[in-house]
Amino acid sequence: MKKINKILNSLTLLSPLAGIGFNNQYQSVQKVITENCFSFNNYANSNAEPVKMGEIWVTVDESDPTIITGYSSGEGTLEVASNITKISNNAFNGRTQISSIDFSKATSLTTIGDGAFDSAGKESSEIFIPEKLSSIGFGAFNSWIFQSIEVAEGNQHFSLATNLGPNNKILVNNPDSLWTDDSTFFQGLAYGDVMFPDNLKIISDFAFSKANINSFDFSKASSIEIIGQYAFSSAAKIKNLDFSIMKNLQEIKGNAFLDVKDFDNGIKLDFRNLTKKLTLGDCIFTSSSKINFDIIGDIVFPKLIENIPKKILPFSKLDNNIYFTSETPPTFNIDWFVTKDEFTGKIYVPSEEVKQAYLLTENFGFDSSWVLVSSNSNTGLILGLVFGLGIPILAAVGFGIWYFTKKKKNNS
Repeated sequence: MKKINKILNSLTLLSPLAGIGFNNQYQSVQKVITENCFSFNNYANSNAEPVKMGEIWVTVDESDPTIITGYSSGEGTLEVASNITKISNNAFNGRTQISSIDFSKATSLTTIGDGAFDSAGKESSEIFIPEKLSSIGFGAFNSWIFQSIEVAEGNQHFSLATNLGPNNKILVNNPDSLWTDDSTFFQGLAYGDVMFPDNLKIISDFAFSKANINSFDFSKASSIEIIGQYAFSSAAKIKNLDFSIMKNLQEIKGNAFLDVKDFDNGIKLDFRNLTKKLTLGDCIFTSSSKINFDIIGDIVFPKLIENIPKKILPFSKLDNNIYFTSETPPTFNIDWFVTKDEFTGKIYVPSEEVKQAYLLTENFGFDSSWVLVSSNSNTGLILGLVFGLGIPILAAVGFGIWYFTKKKKNNS
């Protein structure tokens, strides 16, 4: 770029008169270069003739014409040709002239680069994932809304994790985790209502941040191990978020559910069924607006949670009881409980001795009037058996003794 500016400047010095007329042209060229740097760089790196694909003319790499480097001209549908193997980073970034993309003939396509179609099309459309496509770059389809996604039958790299209807799908690259660096980041390859499958293990960082999805349903998500940071930030709706079914959960990173608009069917913060140590990040449920979250049932923190993070309970009102089952108090962040003034429940710990340890723990923040000892004895069960079964049994035995005694007297 510096060389180009130097050449243009030197030309204006060739003649004072020429410089006057040329200066305006220079200003225009410089503006085009500045405002369209992606396309200019792609053009500068390719001396090959533009190629028409559908209604769009594209530039290709001079040394390898199977690589699309950028946009040349045209408006409408881009039909990627069968010989194309790669679409370069930012090739069509910001090109709103492209209304839709047709990959149906792209039988050789393996790679779509970072930001390749970022902020290009404006309208909702369909997308077809061809057989050999194995890599879709970071933010490749940022701002697109795909009403449906179709994956070629022979594609071994991508699959649809769920399909609640003809337009409700989500793309993943293997059965164990959500795709880590695809267009699900900031409004991408997902639309409609998504129900997570029971074999899903990882939801990666920013996976659905601001995604165009109506709702996320966790009712079957029993195998989840990791929920990434900002994974659902600004999501419209989270349904059936029940941590009691996530027995293998190992980490929920910070701001995972930041600014979620609605939690349908509430949240169950019951971690008692954990089988592995769980790390909790800060501000998991924080919100810029004060949403009255509906917490279902008891809140349970077992011994497999050793650190209670910042703002784990930021809810505007809370009347649920909180149970700590570990005899060793966890580490408490100074503002782990930010709704103390509107808390009407109680806190339960395993024993009276443990209660004193909790009360003396730094940042616990509650006095003895809030803390009760949970009963783990079998007294209730024993009494239940005595009064529930014992009395009828005793009555039956008594009747038997009376009956046989009376019979014996009559025989004598």
